[in-house]
Amino acid sequence: MKTIFKLSTFVLLAASATAISRAAASDYKLVWSDEFDGTTLNTKVWNVESNGNGGGNNELQYYLPGNVKVTGGNLVITAKKESYGSKSFTSGRINSMGKVAFKHGKVEARIKLPKTANGLWPAFWLMGNDMADGMSWPYCGEIDVLEAGGAKGIETATQDKFFNAAMHWGPYTNGNHPMYSQSTTNYTIEDGNYHIYTMVWDDDAVSMYVDLDKHPDETPYFKMNINDTAQVNSAGRYFHKRFFLLFNLAVGGSATGIYDASGVTALNSGNQEMAVDYVRVYQREDSQNYITPDGEAGSDKPSTADNVTSLGAYGSISLNDDGTPTFDFAHSKDYVLIGVSDGVKAQMQGKIKADYNVDNVNNFLYIWEKTYNAGTSTGINSFGYQESYPVFTVANVGWSGLGYASTGKGKDLSMIDDSYILHFAMRGTDNLVHTSHEVIVGNAKFTIGSTAFVDNGSAAPVLGDFKRDGRWCSFDIPVSVLKSLSGKLFTDSSSYLGNVFAFLSGGSAGAQLQFDNVFFYRNDSVNTSLPTTDTTTVIGKYASKALDANGATTFDFDDGYDYVLIGTSTGVTDAMTGKIKANYNVDDTDNFLWIWEKTYNALTSTGVNSFGFQEAYQSFTVGTVGWSGMGFASTGHKGKDLSMLDNSYYLHFAMKGNDIVRHACHTVGVGAAQFVIGNSSTGTTVLGDYKRDGEWYYFDIPYRVIKSLYGDPFTADGGVKAYTGNVVSFLSGGAQGAQLQFDNIFFYKKHSDDGKVDTTDNVLGLYGSKSLDRDGKPTFDLSKGKDYVLLYLGDAEATQIKAATVADYRPDDTRNFLYVWENTYNAATATGVNSFGNDEPYLAFTVGSAGWSGLGFASQGTGKDLSMLDNDYYLHLAFKSADSTTHATHAVGVGNAHFSLGATAFNDNGTVYSLLGDFYRDGEWYNFDIPFSEIASRANPVFPGSTSYLGNVVSLLSGGVSGTPLNFDAVFFYKKASQSLVGDVDADGDVDVSDVTALVGVILGTETHDNTDINGDGKVNVSDIDVIINIILNNNK
Repeated sequence: MKTIFKLSTFVLLAASATAISRAAASDYKLVWSDEFDGTTLNTKVWNVESNGNGGGNNELQYYLPGNVKVTGGNLVITAKKESYGSKSFTSGRINSMGKVAFKHGKVEARIKLPKTANGLWPAFWLMGNDMADGMSWPYCGEIDVLEAGGAKGIETATQDKFFNAAMHWGPYTNGNHPMYSQSTTNYTIEDGNYHIYTMVWDDDAVSMYVDLDKHPDETPYFKMNINDTAQVNSAGRYFHKRFFLLFNLAVGGSATGIYDASGVTALNSGNQEMAVDYVRVYQREDSQNYITPDGEAGSDKPSTADNVTSLGAYGSISLNDDGTPTFDFAHSKDYVLIGVSDGVKAQMQGKIKADYNVDNVNNFLYIWEKTYNAGTSTGINSFGYQESYPVFTVANVGWSGLGYASTGKGKDLSMIDDSYILHFAMRGTDNLVHTSHEVIVGNAKFTIGSTAFVDNGSAAPVLGDFKRDGRWCSFDIPVSVLKSLSGKLFTDSSSYLGNVFAFLSGGSAGAQLQFDNVFFYRNDSVNTSLPTTDTTTVIGKYASKALDANGATTFDFDDGYDYVLIGTSTGVTDAMTGKIKANYNVDDTDNFLWIWEKTYNALTSTGVNSFGFQEAYQSFTVGTVGWSGMGFASTGHKGKDLSMLDNSYYLHFAMKGNDIVRHACHTVGVGAAQFVIGNSSTGTTVLGDYKRDGEWYYFDIPYRVIKSLYGDPFTADGGVKAYTGNVVSFLSGGAQGAQLQFDNIFFYKKHSDDGKVDTTDNVLGLYGSKSLDRDGKPTFDLSKGKDYVLLYLGDAEATQIKAATVADYRPDDTRNFLYVWENTYNAATATGVNSFGNDEPYLAFTVGSAGWSGLGFASQGTGKDLSMLDNDYYLHLAFKSADSTTHATHAVGVGNAHFSLGATAFNDNGTVYSLLGDFYRDGEWYNFDIPFSEIASRANPVFPGSTSYLGNVVSLLSGGVSGTPLNFDAVFFYKKASQSLVGDVDADGDVDVSDVTALVGVILGTETHDNTDINGDGKVNVSDIDVIINIILNNNK
């Protein structure tokens, strides 16, 4: 469970418990009850179970309807020592799933318990009503209000007093799931009397009480906060929906610790009964949400439409407002059916080319190794018909997969050429979890979701997403696009036995998968050709077009010198004559380009290289082994002397491609440092991308930036003076056929940098600075910022910038919180001034004893609107510590992006977060002001669903060493009120080529920046570029 670090006084916890109990008596209205009057159980309300499955807890009873009765104004469940089926005992269990369920409120039951010693396990509990729609445990959520007869009570001989309450939720992975339990012996409950068990459940917490009628100010015996929705395993994602009721009397099982009938002694003297006088549900009048046989109030469906999720180029809403399908039956033809409903098939009559619908004779929908649980569809399908559709949830095996395949002679798919289109539809209501799914069509793989699906380290490109508000969304993807991802789509297409169409939904138990009507078709009015124009790729500040309109190089040979060659062509090497510091070009004697384990296939290059010369360049496609890698390395007897590389150097290389749809991302290694060139990453920093238009793009990356990712990258493999490892390497993932084309790799200096003093602090890095000057005054000038978005800031500072603040999300313990994850930090005492020199609190913690640590600023309810954050923003935060001996590294998370602050990169269970700096461990405060563009290079998007973001906006991990200090302060985003330099479009403190690139991006609509009207004429156009170029030329004179 996650706990909340309250910024208010801890005394409020006790006060809030009293307030809740009083509110329970005064603010609630009875909305439903069963008083168990009469002589028969109301089956409009209750389902009576009949099974001997052990309840998943190795219980020893068989549940029978005959053990449940209504008599004397009570529900009576009787446990008996009698054999039935394979069990030695019988008992009863009832539930109200699908009949009575409610969201929030107060529920109370008046119960008389039997003597449980030893082996009886009576329970009053609730489970998520979405189980009726196929949701699996514990993804559905479970709330145990009362569980008696536990093993701890047996062990301590306190069974008349010992009971516990618990909450369980998903996801269930590797045999574990999140849960929280509390037990008590403060009440005698097995005394032959009735006791009232009450649960109060609201937006913020679940609290449980005994006998509030007698003790209205009683503190809860169980309380858990449920307002955290920051992560997939956060409780708040599972306990804000309708739950149904259960009563049962189990015999033996995991709670009792008794797994053999001989250990059950409670029934040696005869039957035992659990009696329930009544169960009642109360809710506040302004927030009623329930379903009963007599009616319904509120809704358990998403309350608002999903207006955030983008469907992508191939997605569309399936149904018109009047419920009719948007699909164009009139012009479509030559259907090849894979999984089509009867109503849709009827619309296609006379135009069907091949029918491979599931018949369970030749054509099947296989669930791979029971990795999904099947559910029951409800409502209409994606064509508006009252027909069933496939509904599944991921099972508890750690992965998932299903597919349409054949036996025998297989499917003849030879007709499916580039004129065909694939159609399928998807829907979901998992607006918080927002599962991404990998779709496999023959040899092609792609993602439908907000982030790329990663399968065994290989990311499938995103081709679209679907709304998570229950609406059907259709996808119509040209086969030409699919073939661009795979080459040949179907091997042996005339008798194909493999998965024509398949899904993978990951390993989180309970994740939803709902899809419908899968088929191929032709429509002559639809353009099915492969896209040829790349209008969306943002190349980044280190990239530029390699050749001008005349085909001449844009690289300035006159400006470069002290070249260190790694892989350059003859013409480029000749152009550098007289300025070469070291030549380590491939000679296949000492210096090599190694293709690792034949993971790439070499191709013949065509056209000019990146300098416009008619010379060969490197061209490859990924092979069939499921991964790829290559690198420029040396033999062991010599190695490369790279000791000349310092912060004045740049790394140069060029890339090109035309894989618009696949858009392969490449991890570039420079020694031990790594970064990504591409549009997505699973954690490694993205430093740029290249348009997939078949043109060459240069990358000129400062060596200090490369060092900031890891530290000194050439310390292993012989060391920097005789380096034998991979100086530069490429990894392109495991997707067969992915393109890799690169050219002319070298390090160099620029004459235009001569005379510039590198003031970068070797410890603080590019973005760190001292927080206070020698007089104790703040070095950060709040008056020079604007559009502040606050996460944590002292009251004095917040008041000063109130007029310049666009959003105040500081913790208020109502909607905005600082969550300490599962008590992994201990709160410490803040001493001395904060990072602005004021005598105000700051955040002080030490790592606890759990073996890991984590905390984060997150929200519940409507979340935070972060849509204003763009590349003109900065993140500010401050740290201090005196841990000079341990010198702990801290991982900073900003939404989906992560980086390290420390001497070495933070390793988070195998994922290494690149360095952005460090701070001196001298007890002084240090600021970090990090451009949002730097953060965005580590994740795309940084904040999914940024208009109502519920996750951790900023989080911190400090490792697992107990006692490690974490002191931080002043966490906010801001813009600079004005640029210090005219023409400094990207606000990096210099006017250089990167500002020209940034302004071009603004003009083309691919980037956004402030202060782009450089000449002040009220327009942003080429004239402003001319002004910047003149500034650069004058600066370089």
